[in-house]
Amino acid sequence: MLLAAPSLGRLIGNLPSGALSDRIGRVPCMVAGTLISSMGVLGTGLAGSLSVMLPIRLVQGMGGSLSAAACTAYLANLTQRPHLLPYRGLILGVQGALISVGYVLGPAVGGLLTDAFGAQAAYCAVATLPACCSALFATLPEVASNAQDTKVSLKQSPLEGLRSVMKQSQGLWTEAIGTWATLLRDKNQQGALLGNSVLFLNYAAMVTAVPLQTFDTFNATPGDIGKIFSLGSIIGIGLSPLAGRWADQYGRMPLVMPSVVIMTLGGLT
Repeated sequence: MLLAAPSLGRLIGNLPSGALSDRIGRVPCMVAGTLISSMGVLGTGLAGSLSVMLPIRLVQGMGGSLSAAACTAYLANLTQRPHLLPYRGLILGVQGALISVGYVLGPAVGGLLTDAFGAQAAYCAVATLPACCSALFATLPEVASNAQDTKVSLKQSPLEGLRSVMKQSQGLWTEAIGTWATLLRDKNQQGALLGNSVLFLNYAAMVTAVPLQTFDTFNATPGDIGKIFSLGSIIGIGLSPLAGRWADQYGRMPLVMPSVVIMTLGGLT
């Protein structure tokens, strides 16, 4: 339940998050989303019971959906510029590699902190990272040309930006559902949605099953489990830029099927 709560929050928040980033811009949503995630991590560490922790984790996931949708759209807008468009795959691949660096350091450092100081101290330490990220996002220029209010995060503090975002959120579900109903009539969009659903279902199953399996079979500690996830992320660091370059050279679709096959073989082993 604790692992599923953020994913449920993302499911609830994804549709309106994309619409909100179109309405007010990418940067305000990036600022607010990471700030909400930071508060969710801190709340998880300080919660004294499961009944308190579950709704906090749900809100944390909604914050994650807001920042993720806005960050993805930000990169898409940025790489749409003529001089960057031929290298879009490579740029996104490098971005994926940098994210993998976080996945390398995060589980390993989090596991070691938990072993050394306990889970609560680890959560409190980790909560500072998205808070710093929110402040850094506030310094970025807005790239969405259709944003109605690009000054939300550029001239306001993260907390003021969060209040502005909440004020702009009315009617988003109606707008988002209408947009998605139109998009899903496209067969390419249907295929992309199905592929992403399978990908993230695999990831969610791995995050749930791997710690249980390693603990039951090998009596692994949190530090050991963190190292296992870090190893997989190290592979991602090396392959992400290469895959992005291949996508620029050969197109996106030729890479999809081999990637799915490799992912399936990895799950079976």
